[in-house]
Amino acid sequence: MSSDYGSEASVGSDDPHDPETSLKSLARIMEDFEKAPEPNWLADIRFGHLVVPSCLSAEDMTTGSILSAIRARIDCPVIFVLSRHKQRICSTEMLDLPVLPKHNETTLEYAWFSSILEENRAGEGPGNWKPMESVDEWERNLMLPKQVFVVFSLDPYMSADCALALTGLVQWACDISETQSASIRVLTTSNLFGNNLLSELVSIRSSYPVAHYELPILRYVSAVPEYAVDNSEGDAMYNSIANRVLARDEDDANAILFVPPLTRTDIFPSITQPLTHNALLLKHMNDTGPLMKWRLTLQSQQTLQDNPATVIEIVIGRRCMRHIFDKDIKQVVYTETALTQTEFNDIQWWAYQPNVHPDNKIVYLGSDGFHASEGAAVYRPLHVENDQAGGFIAGVYAMSHWGIQVDRVLEAFVKSPGVASEMKERLQRVGIIHPVTPKLCLGDAQESVFKAVLHLVRYDHRIAHFIALKSSNAEVRRLKVQVAVLMVLATDWPLESLDNETFRIRGWGVFDYVTRWGDLWQHLGLWKYISTSCQDFETIEVSDTFSVSGRDGNTVVRAQGAFIFRQLTTALETTLNGMTEYPDVHLPPHRIRDEVGDLDIHQMTQLLRHLACAYNYQITKSRLAHDDEGEAYVKHVLVSSNTPLELRGRLSPLPLGTFMELEQSGFVYGVCTQLRLEGETLVGDQWTFIPQSLAAEWCKGSRREF
Repeated sequence: MSSDYGSEASVGSDDPHDPETSLKSLARIMEDFEKAPEPNWLADIRFGHLVVPSCLSAEDMTTGSILSAIRARIDCPVIFVLSRHKQRICSTEMLDLPVLPKHNETTLEYAWFSSILEENRAGEGPGNWKPMESVDEWERNLMLPKQVFVVFSLDPYMSADCALALTGLVQWACDISETQSASIRVLTTSNLFGNNLLSELVSIRSSYPVAHYELPILRYVSAVPEYAVDNSEGDAMYNSIANRVLARDEDDANAILFVPPLTRTDIFPSITQPLTHNALLLKHMNDTGPLMKWRLTLQSQQTLQDNPATVIEIVIGRRCMRHIFDKDIKQVVYTETALTQTEFNDIQWWAYQPNVHPDNKIVYLGSDGFHASEGAAVYRPLHVENDQAGGFIAGVYAMSHWGIQVDRVLEAFVKSPGVASEMKERLQRVGIIHPVTPKLCLGDAQESVFKAVLHLVRYDHRIAHFIALKSSNAEVRRLKVQVAVLMVLATDWPLESLDNETFRIRGWGVFDYVTRWGDLWQHLGLWKYISTSCQDFETIEVSDTFSVSGRDGNTVVRAQGAFIFRQLTTALETTLNGMTEYPDVHLPPHRIRDEVGDLDIHQMTQLLRHLACAYNYQITKSRLAHDDEGEAYVKHVLVSSNTPLELRGRLSPLPLGTFMELEQSGFVYGVCTQLRLEGETLVGDQWTFIPQSLAAEWCKGSRREF
């Protein structure tokens, strides 16, 4: 999604060395963008894209400065649509914007804006929008105004919620521009030079041109001064950090930041306990989101910007773990990849931390500095081409009744060859999208559930489909929601234990007869155990940095993970219970601690059938094999591609003894809901047994018969 802009309009700057240049340029840009379209136009609408260099984002001037520049030229409602990260930052700032109902915020996340667009629809067909009766309807009822300035910040990793919100915005703006008294300005922003995404989307719907603007790079600023750099690597670097931290006063607030997140578990074992009286923060930046400056709140409730005693050690990594769609095995896998050059370009300005004195900052770069490793990609992987491809495609199909040209929209976002066609084939096979007409075909209730929960499960179409499939009763539906929450959290918030035996014993939950059915159920039982036996579970906040454990203090999880478990469970319950037209999808009030008894075998079979349907490309087949020494072991493959697979982990999913109990005709079938790629070895996690009859329902038409 990068190219030059050719002959499209551009407004630049004169002196990139002047600290006031960016603000002056911004004023000139808004003056130009405010101008009415050419006289021969019938519509008062303008689209534009603004490049904001990363160094300016690091200064935290972007949102407030853009708003001030707009206010100086244009008198109309201003709407900011941002990523969740940026929206959280803006929520702490005093912006001259009204507090919007429902969300109680002055700016909007992508998913919020998409829901507002949906609520403004008056029915099927292009141009079918609810009329706004008065100018204050936006602030009172979130009715989109006909005179408006929308600033839309593009997610550099192009998440599905960003792509869907932008697609809907362009469609709405073009439709409303054809109505009387409309005056619309849509400005997208990003730090990538040569981003023509908005131009592609607008050209699908209309012939309106797109203006392109660039703020100058401030060349007088050095992201990381040389004296703040430590080039030591490996254990020498960790020793250097430990020595520096231990040498400081105990009243200092020490923050150790790992970008991307640190994956080693053996770092700093000797200093974390002695420093409990300090505000020691191990901050893991989310590698799937923007690598930007974050307002880091220490345990002392003082921010890095406000605390003169704060000392930060920033460790820049070379590789990170992330979800990608592997084109060889045709699966979404969690694997280690090299950081791209565009990510390093952002990271160096994230490390800038302008509000922390340079003397209080050490940046560990290693010998390659801010240059990507040899052979690394230039551009970062995009969610809509990887882990969220299926959810994004389904989301676009769900908007087809707006008049959106589905295939052209998909071509604008999904550039990776074969990804769109592969995912469309899978969505068609399970009945999510229609094979001919661009629309969803799940049926009214299932389609409504699928669309409502899709953003809650991070646009994983498999999980959304699993929840949406019609359940026979509330007990099955409840367990499906619990399993769905587990699958969302599995990668980011693993459970830990000091004792493997306790880890295993506590893993059974309430389902006695599935105790041998795989680690999916063992992990669910452990989550339930923690949620029912931890006295602080219901009061945990997202900002808490401690760990929570079960009654025995053995099985633990980070507090943020427990918070998300509780929050996501509540969000799914609220969403399903909010569907008043479909009472059969509701969930009655429930507490895990009050659960008694098991699902009967028919209910459990229905759940497993739904799981096999949603994850039919991840059905596994296991058989007995023997190594060179004649020792028996269990061998696994993915049925869809006949790819060899290993099932392993602290909770052994299918030990030899269990295989002998479950096998039918020499085989055991299952579903692996999580896949990792370690080098060239495919590893399965969160596995569950399924009866052979269920596997046969979905594997008969697979690429390789079994």
